[in-house]
Formats: sequence, structure tokens, C-alpha cells
Amino acid sequence: MNRRITTSIAFLAMITFPISPVLSTCPVGGYRPPLPPYEPGGTVEPDPGRSAGPTADPDPTPADPPVSATPRPVTLGGGTTPAPRTGHGSVTRGHSRGRKKSQGPGLDQWEYWWELNKDAYLWRLRGPGNRSTRTKDFDLGRSIEALVVDPAPVGSSRSDLLGPMLPLLDRAMESSTCDIRSSAVLALGKLREPTALSHILRLLDDSCSRVRVMTVLSLGVHGDPQVIPILEEILNDGSFARKLLGRPSVSVQAQAYAALALGLTKSERAVPILAKALNKPLEVAQSAALALGILEVEEGTLALERVLKNAGSDRRLMVHALTALGRIGDRSALPLIERFLGNSDADLARSAIIACGLVAEPRDEGIVKALRITAEEGKNPLASNWALISLGQIGGAPARKTLVRTLTENGKSSKGVFAALALGISSFDRAANPLDLAHVRRGFLDAQNDSVRSGFALALGLMNDGASAGLLRRELRGKGSPESRGHLSVALGLMDAKQAEGAVKSALEEKGKPNLIVCAARALALFSSQNSVGYVCKSMASSRSPMDPLAGTLSLGFIGETKSVDPLCKLFDDARTTKDTKAHAIRALGLVADRIESDSDLPGIYQLKAGCNYGVQFEALNDVMSIL
Repeated sequence: MNRRITTSIAFLAMITFPISPVLSTCPVGGYRPPLPPYEPGGTVEPDPGRSAGPTADPDPTPADPPVSATPRPVTLGGGTTPAPRTGHGSVTRGHSRGRKKSQGPGLDQWEYWWELNKDAYLWRLRGPGNRSTRTKDFDLGRSIEALVVDPAPVGSSRSDLLGPMLPLLDRAMESSTCDIRSSAVLALGKLREPTALSHILRLLDDSCSRVRVMTVLSLGVHGDPQVIPILEEILNDGSFARKLLGRPSVSVQAQAYAALALGLTKSERAVPILAKALNKPLEVAQSAALALGILEVEEGTLALERVLKNAGSDRRLMVHALTALGRIGDRSALPLIERFLGNSDADLARSAIIACGLVAEPRDEGIVKALRITAEEGKNPLASNWALISLGQIGGAPARKTLVRTLTENGKSSKGVFAALALGISSFDRAANPLDLAHVRRGFLDAQNDSVRSGFALALGLMNDGASAGLLRRELRGKGSPESRGHLSVALGLMDAKQAEGAVKSALEEKGKPNLIVCAARALALFSSQNSVGYVCKSMASSRSPMDPLAGTLSLGFIGETKSVDPLCKLFDDARTTKDTKAHAIRALGLVADRIESDSDLPGIYQLKAGCNYGVQFEALNDVMSIL
């Protein structure tokens, strides 16, 4: 252990970035929750091709779980949708050899899109006073503008977190369980405590490969400029990086995580490093493209444009380069993005649709027209659905006309829900058009199944339709599925329907329904409900279901108050707590740190999954999505 600290600090000194003394010995990592027993879906076998090549990094630790080949954005606490069925369009998977196909709803279902993109909306409404930024003036222009909000709950402070958390993370670092160590190292990065950097570095040569890559990611989340040369070394398989990781070579997986971590630093110094990485092996290059997107620096535009203009570029890289251009938001790239609309390659066309929604404006009439045709006449369900979302993001009268028509013609299907959600996005930060509200309410009343009904409920929440609160509250008290009632809870939270707080608290106390418990906690967080932490703790204490403690633990994190810290610490130290619940407790502490330490924007680690083309997956992206 001492050798690792000495080596890490020596390297920091070598690159002329002195590190300050460390307050704690804390590992914290991103934790990928195990597949809950109640979640349907096939098993996933390890890829036999993973170990091929000079960068192979076999992990001798039995506790290290295999990485899923299919995206799993919905796990306990994350949402309600199991791994998708791949039945529409040219859905491409990375590292697919030897894997069993997952069963579940198709990628074209609205639940899948919501689970990957909901944080951008839930995050912006947290905390007292944030809703005042939702203007009451109806406007047909561009709909979603940047909101400057203070995401920290009332009474939260760094000192409230650091006092109890650092010693706890110190103990978690010594755990024999990979999931606990990896959860701890990511949580430590989220705290962004300057003196803890060398403690994060301690886990770079952990015996578990999952802990090692989560440590790499944590360096980026920490965001100190000192980490950039270290991440560059790892990305380029440098000799010193091999010493830090204790490996004869840096695995492709670790290099991919280093690329993502460089994006998470939010530093312009990372742009030229990532631009060069676009020429690396595919998974590393894809990660570099995503990282350039979340950096949101216009200097990254040229590098991504070169990828798209190069006839020899791998199409799987081009897919993510397009969405990255959209995230950067540089309108100078719009003509190039537009060229891929209607491309014969369905994956490229879908990425262009996503990017247009992030960059285009109502005045871009040609793009709006192309998206309207795709939404109404497109044969590919993913493309049609995502075109609806992009039209909602762009806004304007022609876009709204298409959304309303699609809703009225497809109101009882997932496509109708997409149109309703797009209308909700269009009016998220302004008063909704009364006619649009009427159409969405009618869709909710006419829905013939729980999925469609809860999708319309979320649209009403995005539209801030407090007049529908009574209707949603009655449905929440009804006999719908736990997943549907969870969405109803979140919808009530989105519209700040405090009169429904009692119904949400009752849902929180139901046993054996973990997804409902977590969603109810999210709603209480949106309400800024008093003593919500106490309600969760009471529910956990009275439950006998083995899944409820996991759900309750994550709920304390989603509430995001410093009041959650003490019960989470006590839960971790309780000898009766299972290893899974301990890992969830550490992850929940990281969620609290997200709320306290972030600036006004959605933290970069959440941006990795928002607005991505999840029809084209690769291992590092799948893995990161599974921990959020």
C-alpha cells in the first residue's frame, strides 16, 4: 500500500502538480447494482473475445461481476424497464459474441428513453424556489433554455458531508467486496475533496478490474486539473500508467474509461488529448467522442467533424461523433449534421435526429420539415420516436402541429406517449398551451394500459399541469402496477402537487415494491418534503422484504439531503446489513454528494447517458449507464 502512495505522489510531483496532504483514506467507486431477482431478462455471459490481444486484463477476483453487453439503464432505483429487446432497425451491439439475448421491451418503448433522459428534468426542479424559473408565458419559440438553479437542498453543506463520510469511506476502502470498494471510490470523487486525491489513486492497482476502472472514472469526477496528465498516461498506455495500475499493459477498457474521465474533468486542456484518441481502437475512440460532447467546448467540433468527413471512419464511431456534436451545440456544425438525416444507415440517421434536437431552432425550416416527415411517415420506430422528441426540443408552431397530430392519431400507443412527452419538453420551462394540455389529459383518460397511462402522466408533470394532480393522485391510490404508480409519483413531483404528498408517502410504505419505493422518494425530493428521510427510515425499519432495504437505501440518496448521511453511515456499520445493502448505502452517499457538490448544471456523469444513441452500444457506455 505504501508503495502505491509513494508511486502516485512521485508522479504528481514529476508533472509539477503538488498534492496537498490527505484528510482521509477513502475509496469510492461507481457501483453497478446487481440484477434484481424481480427484473425479467436473460442472463449475459462474459465475452470470450475480451481476453484477446496484448491489452487483456484477466481479473482473478471472483466477486467482479461480468459486464452486460446490452444497455441496462433501469435497475433497482433507476427505473422500471428491463434490458431491451432488439427488434427494430439496425440496433448494433459491441462485444456481442457468445452472449445470450436479453428479453424485455423494445428500444422503441418510451420507458427506455425516459430512464436515460429523465435526470435532465428531475435535476432542474430540485430544491425550494427552483420552480420559479418556469415562466408563465406561453411561447412557440425554442422551448428549453438553460436554467440557473441552486441544486443544494436547504441546510446542506460540505462540512455536514465530510465529517461522517470520509471516515466511513476509509473503512469501505478496506472491504473485501469489489462492489463496496468501487462504490466508495466513485463517491469519494463526487465529494471533490482536494486532499482526497491521493486516496483515490491508491485503488488504481486494485486486484479487481471493476474497482480499477471505477477509480479511473472517479479521477475525472473529482475534476482536479492534476488528474489530466494521469488520465492521459492511462489513455495512451504509458509506462507510468502501467506502474500505477500494476499491470503489464493498460487494458482497452481502462483506456476507454480514461477517455470518459477526461470529459468529466470539464477542462479544455482535455480537448487535444481526446481529439488524438479518436484514432485509437474503436471502444476508446467512441468514449473519446462522447467525452468531447460532454466537455461542450467548441474546439472539439473540428475533431468530430473530421471523423464524419473521413470516408474511412468506422460507422460505429461516427454514430457517437454525431450525437457529441449535438451536445456541443455549435451551430456551425449543423449543415454537416443535416447531411446525415435520412442516411441509408439507420444508426447514423438516428444520431443525426438526436443531434438536430440539441442544436436546431425553429428557423431551421429544412431540418424541422425533415424531422416532421420522419416522425409521421418514418418506417423505423426508433427514428420516428426520437424525431418527435427532437421536435419538442426545437419547438415552434410547425413542430407543435406535428406533435399534436401524432398524439391524436396514436394516443393509445408508445408513439403517442412520445408525442406527449415531446409536448411536455416543449413547455417544460414555460406555461403549456391549453389545447396541448387538453390533448394530453384526454390521452391519459383514454389510455387502456398502465404503460401508456403512466407515460401521459409524466407528460402532464413536465407540463406542470397542477390541475391534473387530483386525477393522478386517485390513480396512485389505485391498483395499477408498481412501475406505473412509480411514474405517477414522479409526475406528481414534477408538478409540485404537494396535496398528493400523503398518497406518495403511503406508496413509500408499501412492502415488496422496490421500484415504487424509489420513485416515491424521488417525488418527495421534488416536493422538498419535510422529514422525507424519516419516512424512508421508518419504512425500512418495518419491512421484511429482502429487496426493500436496497430500495430504501437508494431512496435516501435520491432525496439528497444531508439528513440522509447519518442513517446511511449507521446502516453501513450495522453487522446485520448485507453486502449488497452496504454497497447501496455507499452509492447513496455518492448521490447525496452529487446534489451538494455539483454546480447549477446536470453533473457530467449523468450527461454520459442523456441524449445518446442507445441503439449503438459499446461496453464502457453500457457499464457507466448501469451505475447511474
